[in-house]
Amino acid sequence: YGGSNIALIHAPKNAALTLDSCIVTNSSHSGITMNTNAGLSSSDFYTSTLVMTSTTVSNHKNFGIQMDAYLRSVSAPFGSGENNLSVSDSIIAQNGDSGVYIDLTGSAQITTTDIYSNSISNSPPFGIEALSTAYVEADGNWWGAADGPSGTGRSGSGEAVTEYVVVNFW
Repeated sequence: YGGSNIALIHAPKNAALTLDSCIVTNSSHSGITMNTNAGLSSSDFYTSTLVMTSTTVSNHKNFGIQMDAYLRSVSAPFGSGENNLSVSDSIIAQNGDSGVYIDLTGSAQITTTDIYSNSISNSPPFGIEALSTAYVEADGNWWGAADGPSGTGRSGSGEAVTEYVVVNFW
């Protein structure tokens, strides 16, 4: 299945999506998306929650998991809300762009972002790419190398992470 024009799976508006022991693979776009709509009307503001456990997300043309949140405003684009993301005991590998991509615009928020006890590898340019103010906790993951993740300010040789990804141990 090639997915929609956005992704194979899209987290629903104002609801939670739970994936447990699933395989999400081979989309012609991203694997899983959350809040990728820039908000065409004020009704587009919403919260998305993704809880993923023991799941494989691999071999997508773009991102494995793509999460965007836009600042809520009174004029277009209206914004698309907050996000909650929890990923554990999963495999995120071999995606065409970053394994996990998180972008916040303005003062949009991520209420919960925990990415722990996963295997994250072979998804250049980053295993986890967090932009702007999207600070992400990513402890206890396997980055493809025993010395941990690479990237700005990192000494490891594994999958790269951006400066907004907090990794205290692996």
